[in-house]
Amino acid sequence: MRRVVLISISLLLLFNVSADENHYINLFVGDRAAGLAGAYTAIADGPEGAFYNPAGLAYSSSKYFSLSVNAIQFKMLYYHDVFPKSGGDYFDYLRYSFSFIPNFFGFIQRQKHFTFAITVTSADSEFYDQRDNATILNNYGNLGVRPTNLNVNFNFTDMVYEAGPSFAFLLHKKVSLGFNAFIRYRDKKLISQTIYKMNTKALDFFQDGSIYKNERIIGLNFQLGLQFMPIDKLSIGYSISTPFDIVNINTYQSTSSYKLKYLDQTTDSWVLAVDQDNVVNNTLKVLNIAENGLFRPLYIKQALGICVFISKSMLLSLDGYLYIPIQHFNASQQVIRYQYNSTTKKHDEVLLGNSEKLNIIGNVAIGYEWYITPNFPLRVGFFTNFSNTQVINEGDRNKKDHVHMFGGSLTFGFATSDLCVNLGIVASGGRGKAQIIGNTVNIQTVDALSMNVFISGGYQF
Repeated sequence: MRRVVLISISLLLLFNVSADENHYINLFVGDRAAGLAGAYTAIADGPEGAFYNPAGLAYSSSKYFSLSVNAIQFKMLYYHDVFPKSGGDYFDYLRYSFSFIPNFFGFIQRQKHFTFAITVTSADSEFYDQRDNATILNNYGNLGVRPTNLNVNFNFTDMVYEAGPSFAFLLHKKVSLGFNAFIRYRDKKLISQTIYKMNTKALDFFQDGSIYKNERIIGLNFQLGLQFMPIDKLSIGYSISTPFDIVNINTYQSTSSYKLKYLDQTTDSWVLAVDQDNVVNNTLKVLNIAENGLFRPLYIKQALGICVFISKSMLLSLDGYLYIPIQHFNASQQVIRYQYNSTTKKHDEVLLGNSEKLNIIGNVAIGYEWYITPNFPLRVGFFTNFSNTQVINEGDRNKKDHVHMFGGSLTFGFATSDLCVNLGIVASGGRGKAQIIGNTVNIQTVDALSMNVFISGGYQF
């Protein structure tokens, strides 16, 4: 009896919790770039150009100040048919994030021989704080399937900040070169608790599982860009960038408790079948460049853009992006990290839990800008945001969400010779597969939705 119950309990809800690292595009930086759905590599002449192609800063006409705020940022993941309810149908699970953040600040200054910019951005942000309750059907082994109360508390934040200088040089009136070096800081925190509770005349069950995880990561992000204007109505831009970690302060703790009593019909007395409390892990690690080989790229991003200036009031821009994840594998093709062993004075292989091989991903973006009048610009765009995770197949376990997303953007603005104000929206969505329940082969359909409403302003002087 005891063995059967422990096995059934081990297969209960262990949510596969992680940030949306499955997609490389989470927020667009800057107002004009957001309105063009990120198709900005061949333009990049505003402060936000530092993040798309620093070479474009060389064509900025004057000093420029810009501020952008995401007035509303909403993200939703809707998982279908997660648990069977006591009535026979299925219980869906909804996870959503709602936040308000300043997204971007930038300043450009032209000098005699070069142009430089100082920029600060929140390249990504997620906030989840949820409480969910449901009555589900749970399998208790020899004791059968019983209705059980489920309570899920989920709190997760993930913030990424980048800040630093950018420089651009006009090599020729039609060719420019630019580069930047950003300090990159990421703060990830997860607090998750799952409780099962059921009490009847014949069965008394309680299970609690909790996870606390916090990562504070400091690193750098280097970018190099080129821009070429062979004719007045055509611009071609290219950039390559790679972020990497230097220091990772990692705190992790998980606890679990199982208690199960059942009424023995022959003796009419309660029998304690399971009574177990565990602190599964309680660690604090500081991983750094000197001892853990962290000084390596996380991924390499390349962007190629073409912009056609149709007229003085219209342009059409097209970008293609290629993301190449950098991962290390052992002989069994498992993802590893090299960690320094002070005893052997060598770097040992350490398996990364819940990691899997990431795919090389390409995305495209297209944007259209039209100054309806000299003071009222309209911008629309379309973009793809494909997942870098593996396709989920029958028999797989603990796979990350696999959802390809498609999106669009729309912004309206007011502009004068020295001032501009913009209001816009960026939305994307998609449907794919997920395995939100850990250690099972169950596959769920998941719908993903992301929406940003932003307001921004800029001033030239």
